[in-house]
Amino acid sequence: MTTASRMLQAYLSALTARDLSAIEKISASGSLMEIPFIKPNRLVGNNEIVKAHREMFANLAEIDFELLDSSADNNHAIGHGRLNYVRNGGDRNSLPAAIVIQAAGDSLARMTLYCDARNLRPWSDKSIM
Repeated sequence: MTTASRMLQAYLSALTARDLSAIEKISASGSLMEIPFIKPNRLVGNNEIVKAHREMFANLAEIDFELLDSSADNNHAIGHGRLNYVRNGGDRNSLPAAIVIQAAGDSLARMTLYCDARNLRPWSDKSIM
């Protein structure tokens, strides 16, 4: 398994487990995460990344990225599947999604999540999750 594949699996496991310490461990001070559902959607560094995930987890009862396929070289991984989540109020959603990881040693240099969420809130400036 390549470094990028390990980082992809580590992030998805931490996301599903809602494990802030694991997310903090795999991100670095210069890490960049782009997640379209949260504001700001460009998160730079551990503090922003952990804070945004804490807020996201506070609003969701469950979250899971169902990885259907992935490919990787040593520094980059891309996967696609479905992002499944349940809001605290019980509203369930499942979206087609893709994730791209760039690894730098044992941490994420960059992670970008792509989702087709047009049917949820097409003209909103607010967070979807």
